[in-house]
Amino acid sequence: MLFFEIRINPYHKNYPAAGYLSYTDAEIKHRNKNDAILDFVDFWKKGRGTAPKMLISNSKFTTYQNLSNLNESKENIKFLTLRRRGRQLLQNVSTIPNSDWQRIRIEGKKRKIQTVRVYDGFCELRNYKGKIRQLILTEHGREQPSFLITNDFDIDAKEQIFQHKYVLVQIMK
Repeated sequence: MLFFEIRINPYHKNYPAAGYLSYTDAEIKHRNKNDAILDFVDFWKKGRGTAPKMLISNSKFTTYQNLSNLNESKENIKFLTLRRRGRQLLQNVSTIPNSDWQRIRIEGKKRKIQTVRVYDGFCELRNYKGKIRQLILTEHGREQPSFLITNDFDIDAKEQIFQHKYVLVQIMK
C-alpha cells in the first residue's frame, strides 16, 4: 500500500488566505495509484457537489494524461505537482541562460534556505494536451533541481511558489 496525500485550496483565487484542506488515503494500491487524483475529484464532487478549484499532489499519484483530463474538464481544475526528473530534463537545466532565472524569497523565520533560484517557463509533456507551465527550482537545499508543473498561468512565479510553499517544504526536507 501507498500513502497518498492531496491538498486542495477550494477557495483558490477568491480567498487564498483561507488555507488548504488535506485529504489522505493509505489504502491506495500500486495498481490504482495513477488514478488517485481522479478518484479524489470524484470523491470531492460527491461530497461537495462541485469540483475542487486547485489540487496539489505528488506526481506519483497521477499521469500526464490524467492531468490533461483535469485541464480539459468542464470545471478546468487547476493543479500543481512535482514533475519526475529524467536525465535529459536535468541536462536541459544547464542550457537555460542565467538571465532567464529569478531569485524568489520564501517567507518563513525557521527556513534554512530563504531564497531559491527559479526558472518560470513552458514545457511539453507526453500525453498532455495544451500548454503547461514549468517552474524549475535550484539552490533550494537539494543537490538536483526540482520541477513543478501547473496549469495555473494567472499568477506570477513568486505568488505561485508562496501560495503553494508546502510543496517547497516537501522539496527542501
